[in-house]
Amino acid sequence: MTIKELELQTYDEWVEKENRKTFFVVGGEGNGTYMLHDSLVEAGCTSYGNVYGLKGTNIEYTVIRRSLPHAGEWIDIKEMYMELVHTFFERVHMLMIVREPNAAAKSVEMRDPTRDFRGLYYGSYLGQQRQAFHKLTEVAGLTMKLTYLTYEAFIHSEGFRRWLFEERLQLPYPEDFEVLTDRNEQYYAQK
Repeated sequence: MTIKELELQTYDEWVEKENRKTFFVVGGEGNGTYMLHDSLVEAGCTSYGNVYGLKGTNIEYTVIRRSLPHAGEWIDIKEMYMELVHTFFERVHMLMIVREPNAAAKSVEMRDPTRDFRGLYYGSYLGQQRQAFHKLTEVAGLTMKLTYLTYEAFIHSEGFRRWLFEERLQLPYPEDFEVLTDRNEQYYAQK
């Protein structure tokens, strides 16, 4: 379903366009887009168009997540961003998350054990990460509402998280982060 179809389907359920704000969470596969998305839901945003469907009740603040590749396909992230800005949400704040490449690869491998990242496939995965980053930086040039963050800083620095939520995004800080678990250490411990 395209963003335009979502707009037509749900327009009456949303507050006026100028009062809405959308957080567009993007990153390479395995970089922490699910974690960041879920943290924004904990802060009171409504998830829209994610694997969960509509989750939450705050229709003024929504969050949409996309990884590259997304569901095995290279979606046109630039086109999606432009659709969000021009036809569905007036104020789109893009959050681009990156992660240490070895941990990102292990994250993908843990979710899908059929993907073995040893040898040539790991080189291919790193190539995909570079391609994803290139595509995301193309979109970043279109917006002044961009926050670039790392998985590691988000996990380990409460000061950074407070700044991100309260000052940068102007959202309440979730006092109990249920989704924050540093998986990098367990990945490094694996042989």
